[in-house]
Amino acid sequence: MRAAFVLALLVGCSADRCAVRDVTYNGWQCVELTNGRMDVVVAPQLGGRIVQLRFDGCEYLWVNRGLAGKVLAVPAGGAAEDAGALGDWANYGGDKLWPAPQGWSGPEEWPGPPDPFAKGGCTDRGAFALDVLANHSGEAAVRLTGPKDLYAGIRFTREIRLRPRTTSVELIATMENIADRPVRWGIWQVTQHDARAETAPGAAFHRNLRAWAPVYRHTRYPKGYRVMFGPEDSPQFSTIASPGGRLFRLEYRRRAGKAALDVAAEWLAVTQDAAGYLFAHTFPAQPDAEYPDGASVEFWTSGPGTIRLGDTTVAMDDGEPWLIESEILSPYVTLAPGEKHSFGTRVHLARGTGPVYYVTENVAILKPPAWTRGTLAGRLAFFRDGSLLLSGEVLREVRAGELVDLAVPAVQAGPAPARMLLFLMEDAHGETVQEIPVVQAATKSAGEVEVP
Repeated sequence: MRAAFVLALLVGCSADRCAVRDVTYNGWQCVELTNGRMDVVVAPQLGGRIVQLRFDGCEYLWVNRGLAGKVLAVPAGGAAEDAGALGDWANYGGDKLWPAPQGWSGPEEWPGPPDPFAKGGCTDRGAFALDVLANHSGEAAVRLTGPKDLYAGIRFTREIRLRPRTTSVELIATMENIADRPVRWGIWQVTQHDARAETAPGAAFHRNLRAWAPVYRHTRYPKGYRVMFGPEDSPQFSTIASPGGRLFRLEYRRRAGKAALDVAAEWLAVTQDAAGYLFAHTFPAQPDAEYPDGASVEFWTSGPGTIRLGDTTVAMDDGEPWLIESEILSPYVTLAPGEKHSFGTRVHLARGTGPVYYVTENVAILKPPAWTRGTLAGRLAFFRDGSLLLSGEVLREVRAGELVDLAVPAVQAGPAPARMLLFLMEDAHGETVQEIPVVQAATKSAGEVEVP
């Protein structure tokens, strides 16, 4: 196993060529996976986290500039900073793995961040070992292997895989029981999205940073979501009408809060509407399974406010970072000693703004395609190269990351309006076809559209 960084094998790469290479980011030694379209910057020594996702010049993730170049060690034998309060946390930013649920009432809950150092916790801050699994034109892939977390009785391993002609990255998290007893946790993936708005004069944060997720038809929560932290009537959280149901909407207003959803439709999205960029995350959901917090998706909003951490009241002040978190949780899994469990997700980047009505691993539907006054109109963001077809004819070629505004005259649809768009993709594994339904009745509104 390699604990050292991979040598820089390529100074640069042409479009559509994958590579793994050493880089310095925010003063940290990192490894970058690239495919010529998007970059994934990984810091093994910082809890094995992804510190940045980059597409089209846009950096999506919040990064702590105040910790630039700093690598804080796990305190030996515990330390005074093992206080279990968020204010003591060395928050590097980015995207990372934690055990779930979070809590402070007993050993079956993870009382971080920060890690419970005095009890052997080290998942968030500990150094991960790096193995390069693939470094050629057809794939860039690494494996990150974490330290043994004695508090949780687990070790996390993470594979990151990037292939050509796409703006999606595959993430496979594996949790291993390293204890001599059964352990029961969920896998918790936490992604911090940058809400700073340095480019907007007079604006301290992105007032156009929003998040989206489908409300489960059979949700247990009357409002479609549950407020975990912050005021119950927070104006940051709401639902709106959406194709076939309701859509959860987060509008960041720099106030401390958290909402949980029992999502069954296997996606969430975050949009930087002022800049015009879209982040989407797809994942497996099991509506009948038991989840930590009773939720498969959670959103945290950072800012001033008062929250409860167990029996402790914590006042969050104006010094809190400008960010929101999108969080995906796996169902609970009980592992015998030595047993492992994996949970795979995909992150997708593209041009696009909200609302986001539906996401698959190939496309995000921002305005469901519909026939209106003889024209097929819709708004779609694509994550793979391919061809968009209507009535068997190619409408246009599509590039991964592209935002497509459809305006197709009915004459191109043939004798009868088409009921389906087809997105045809081809790679080394063969052809894939994504069906995109088209609404027929011009009298229907977008809120009545049934999407996959």
